[in-house]
Amino acid sequence: MASYKSYYKELKEYVLSLKGVPFLSPKEKLYLQLLEREGYPLEIVKAAISKHYMSLPQEERSKSPLYASFHILKRLASKKDTKEKGYESWREVFYQKIKQVEGFLKMESVPEPKDESQAQEILQSLESKLVKELWEKLSDEEKKAILKKFSSWKNNQELYRLLVKQEVLRRFGLKPFSLYVK
Repeated sequence: MASYKSYYKELKEYVLSLKGVPFLSPKEKLYLQLLEREGYPLEIVKAAISKHYMSLPQEERSKSPLYASFHILKRLASKKDTKEKGYESWREVFYQKIKQVEGFLKMESVPEPKDESQAQEILQSLESKLVKELWEKLSDEEKKAILKKFSSWKNNQELYRLLVKQEVLRRFGLKPFSLYVK
């Protein structure tokens, strides 16, 4: 019987071995959970983490926070060939994602993407509009709770915004709008 390792546990063990430390910080644990919820493919996450830590001298690896690999992850995920990994064509994924948002956003028409890159840009734009509209639907108490929950991430604005965005989408039962995240 093959043993199953969870996404989180496999990444945690991988990071600990790369960093050479006995445990992860609470922020690093939250970051791994974020990546799993966002649906980033495990092999791409591992590649990004590896690139980050292997670019550092051995003595600096234990001091570098895991989430410093996020910019590499975004770059690798955007370059991912959806066909290579058995995903549907980017057009199919694009239209599936558009259907998800139709019930939440008032849209006259969605521009026809010329290529994969433009499709990703359109989805990200729609996601931003959607999150703004959903944010307005939240009560003041819910907004305060979300901002407080992620306040320790304010020094990393990119991840802070991502965490808040993800939480808003989660509260409405939605997943990220990206060609590269299932």
